[in-house]
Amino acid sequence: MPFEEKIRTAMNAVNSGIIHYWPDNKTQDPNLRVPLSKNFILNILSYLDPFFEKLGNHPFLFTNYQIQNHFDMLERGVGICGMQSIALVGFLGELDSPASMIGLNGHVVVMVESQEGEPYILDPDNGILMPISLQTAENNPDSVQKYYINGGCSYETACMISDLYSSKDNIVVGGGAEKFNPNLYKIEQVAVFIKWIIPIALIGTGAFFRIRKNQLNLP
Repeated sequence: MPFEEKIRTAMNAVNSGIIHYWPDNKTQDPNLRVPLSKNFILNILSYLDPFFEKLGNHPFLFTNYQIQNHFDMLERGVGICGMQSIALVGFLGELDSPASMIGLNGHVVVMVESQEGEPYILDPDNGILMPISLQTAENNPDSVQKYYINGGCSYETACMISDLYSSKDNIVVGGGAEKFNPNLYKIEQVAVFIKWIIPIALIGTGAFFRIRKNQLNLP
């Protein structure tokens, strides 16, 4: 499969699979809480949100939890540009196409290069692929505007996003969740580890005592 077709397919999967939705920092959406059956650690942490808020974190940090795993993001089906970009970087990594994230001071997109060094900018939130470099996008806002309009975006959206590119104070983050949201990423990794280590430890302990019991010929 040609490189551009491959990355476009990945972008379209994220664009169609993750609807643009997220509550503001003052709104609690219990549907975004990680279910107890999915990860009991992250679920329990959601009930400690008032404590985390006092430490300076966002309100509802774990109630409105931003999942960091790209497969889980797609399964949930809602998110905004940063989450969609994290998911796309994850899926591109699965396709052996390491990508970076670009913070546009109000929007987040993805940057990737082919093996031949051809640059691409992908906007999974709007479903836009631009075969240009970040520098080209920053220096040619009119071209950015045309790509977005031709991709089905409104004139207002195209103008707004092209202005973000032309500001030239954009930040490139090499990688996905582990670089973009390092603290949440680490917490999620630990939560996943604990989720599995506790039942494994219980099973192992039970098996040990069963074997020990048989060795001692106890009833």
